[in-house]
Amino acid sequence: MKRSIVSRGILTLTVTAALVAIPVTSASADRTLSPGSVDFGNREVGTTSPPQTHQLRVFCDAPPLVCFLIALAGGDPFTPAVSVTGGDFAQTNDCIATLFGASLEGQSCIINTTFTPASPGPKEGTLNTGLDGPTALLTGTGVTTPTPPTPPEPGPPTVSPPPTLKLDAKKQELKKKLTFFATTNVDTTLVAGGDVKPTEKQLAGGEKTKVKAELKPSKRKQLEKKLDKTGKAKAKVTTAATDQAGGIAVRDIKIKLKD
Repeated sequence: MKRSIVSRGILTLTVTAALVAIPVTSASADRTLSPGSVDFGNREVGTTSPPQTHQLRVFCDAPPLVCFLIALAGGDPFTPAVSVTGGDFAQTNDCIATLFGASLEGQSCIINTTFTPASPGPKEGTLNTGLDGPTALLTGTGVTTPTPPTPPEPGPPTVSPPPTLKLDAKKQELKKKLTFFATTNVDTTLVAGGDVKPTEKQLAGGEKTKVKAELKPSKRKQLEKKLDKTGKAKAKVTTAATDQAGGIAVRDIKIKLKD
């Protein structure tokens, strides 16, 4: 039986040789800062702007095998040293001590910058992220007039409640057309069906509206036979009222019939 023996020394040498063969530019993590510039616009002197958010990201922008070998070699660590130049700008961040960029996903942190002009006029500053790290340009203008308040974020769209629908009818003879009354709280389009032929009627909100609908021929015959046999019969009318916003109210009514 043949046995294959792999020397650890040979494996280590092979990995080391592969790492040495990787160009330095390929073995470095890509460091990005987004956005790379922020204009805070006009700001009243002595007041602070809403924070602007930047994302500092360190990741491996290389073929997967190269990224894997970089990880074997201990990754490509980056030590954030976040600061701003220009006394009118400030920053806060949640960056950890070291960001490793040995994977395609890498690691990232958030930096928030603000603008507080101490005097009127254009201002400029720089957001720095550390040695060999990306930077962002910060600009703004100090003014003596009050800064308009930031408009609130739009909330979720208002959903209108569906319309209400009320139906009523008196006992009536089995005529060609049946009559019932419909009332909704808003303007709607009423569609009737069931035992009657499809019927459409416009309803004004808050008004009691008379609706006439013709029985289907086959249903009329059935109801006539039932009246002759038992003296009792009911016609079922199904209705749906739709408002302009697309809300729908559905309701059925049974109309008592007599000879």
